[in-house]
Amino acid sequence: MTKRIKLALQKKGRLTDACRQIFEKNGLSCKEANRQLVYSIPEAPIDLLFVRDDDIPMLVSNGVCDFGIVGLNVFQETKYEKQGDFDAEIFAPLGIAKCRLAIAVPENKKVDALSDLNNLKIATTYPASVRNFLQEKELNSQIVYLSGSVEIAPQLQLSDVIADIVSSGATLKENNLKEMTTILDSEAVLINNKNIDGDAKDIADRLMASFAN
Repeated sequence: MTKRIKLALQKKGRLTDACRQIFEKNGLSCKEANRQLVYSIPEAPIDLLFVRDDDIPMLVSNGVCDFGIVGLNVFQETKYEKQGDFDAEIFAPLGIAKCRLAIAVPENKKVDALSDLNNLKIATTYPASVRNFLQEKELNSQIVYLSGSVEIAPQLQLSDVIADIVSSGATLKENNLKEMTTILDSEAVLINNKNIDGDAKDIADRLMASFAN
């Protein structure tokens, strides 16, 4: 029986669409994930599991899936959150879905140096990553966790500044915000469970060739 690997992929979104296009460009079928949550690629020994992107790091860490494709920002957030209790690692960067986790401030607020962040409130959906950044820079700021709509937090006086994912920067401008510093440069990465065997790695290497084309 040919060995197959389980690969977790975001159920829907720009990263899913980008991966699907790459797969199909290289002759790998990839059906829509609107209803079918598990799909076996007939041209390769890969079973796709369509799940929430936030769940992918732990599904790989727990061994439910051998591999996963997820944003580095999501992977790092989970890694910081779980600290030592985490058995997933980066197999390879994929060079797509590039963005950054950045701190942004209101355009009318004077926050130029990192030290200006001391004693300010930072709203974010990435509290573990922001906490790690603050510790590295020896800054004393209060983190305000929000599950969404982070850009509006300063207007609602929930925070002084925000830390959020930025790609083009258009959303920041629409909410009268400007980038102040970058916490993390992100892109899509292929992650793996630390206990996968050589056969699984060989399949992943062949998959990586698709992204290189």
